[in-house]
Amino acid sequence: MAQSAAITQTSFIGQPSFDVAAGGGYLYVQPTSPSIIPYDLTNPEVPASQPTINYTGSANSFIEYTPGYLYGCGGVGNLFRVFDISSAANPTVIGSVPTGALNVRALYAAPNYGFAGSSDSIFIVNTTNKNSPTLAAAFSDGNLAGGTVSGLLANGSVLYVANTSSLLVYDISNPASPSFVTAVSGVTSSLSLSMDASNNRLFSGNSSGMEVYDISTPNAPSFVGSAGGSGANGILQYGGGFVLQGDTDNSSTQGVVAYLFNGGLPVFGGDFLGTIGFSITGMAAQDSIFYVCKFGGVEVIKLETIVGVEDGLELEAKWYPNPANERAFLQLPEGLAQADVQLYNQIGQVVRSWSQETVRQEVDLSQLAPGPYFIEINSEGYRPQRELIIVQ
Repeated sequence: MAQSAAITQTSFIGQPSFDVAAGGGYLYVQPTSPSIIPYDLTNPEVPASQPTINYTGSANSFIEYTPGYLYGCGGVGNLFRVFDISSAANPTVIGSVPTGALNVRALYAAPNYGFAGSSDSIFIVNTTNKNSPTLAAAFSDGNLAGGTVSGLLANGSVLYVANTSSLLVYDISNPASPSFVTAVSGVTSSLSLSMDASNNRLFSGNSSGMEVYDISTPNAPSFVGSAGGSGANGILQYGGGFVLQGDTDNSSTQGVVAYLFNGGLPVFGGDFLGTIGFSITGMAAQDSIFYVCKFGGVEVIKLETIVGVEDGLELEAKWYPNPANERAFLQLPEGLAQADVQLYNQIGQVVRSWSQETVRQEVDLSQLAPGPYFIEINSEGYRPQRELIIVQ
């Protein structure tokens, strides 16, 4: 039986944003202004906005979750901040320290340390005293030269560093003084890192997909294989049996690519290109719900495994024309002759539903307002989702 991934856009947070972080039942959005917007994830598919919390100074460009706290860094001045989120809907700045970092591109949060990557350096902040964080070290060595730190991820006392030209491993038994362990063999480009700790897998994103490593021995990653599809590059996020990869190249086909992952090698499951928009800057996940941050807002995306489709069948339904005006056609995938169809607006409300009894059917759109709509097709486990742009 063939498997693929249904990629559903369930809602949209229309707030120009730099980054997102998820944890403790909340999503935190870092807008382009100096503020944090908490969202309650009781319904993770449609986050519920809470009052915006403002802070003084310039906005951080990165935020990371660690239990009870958010760390923020980057932006003008690159001030490292600690937010208390013991009251989840009310992030409060309780401490800060200037890092001196220029052009921060990566941030990692550990319970008592924060790591910020900038050019060929790593800035290490001691957060043992959350009310008075201190800059413990501005670390650089020859192994970091020749690239830009673009991803940071820790696994116990091991820190993985993506610096665009290589994937590096450091021992952080003493977090304030990392010691180089190895440069992972065969890596020519590493743009982003994510991990499935339960299966001891490290995912390293590159310009054409990702490389996968076994980290059963954390300080000695061993190559498992490569995965790629639809030319995705850049930001990676693991969640709920999927790896989502977002394009970062600002092209008109920018979007996300989904991989199914069951502990072996990720398998290309489907893409959603040309619909997400430009400048994907961050991702977070709660199980198989992903939050894709871009300068235009945050897309909420649900991933599901499609099962029960025979090998060799066409997996995609087709809408045309797209964009459409008052009429469009829905053509079901090969092998499906009947389906229940629902059309949602961008806040998740059903605006049209019908039972399709033929492979190809004309759909009346004349009563719908211009804008984005999402299609859901249900038939024997087949649940793809596609976006239709309505225009006047």
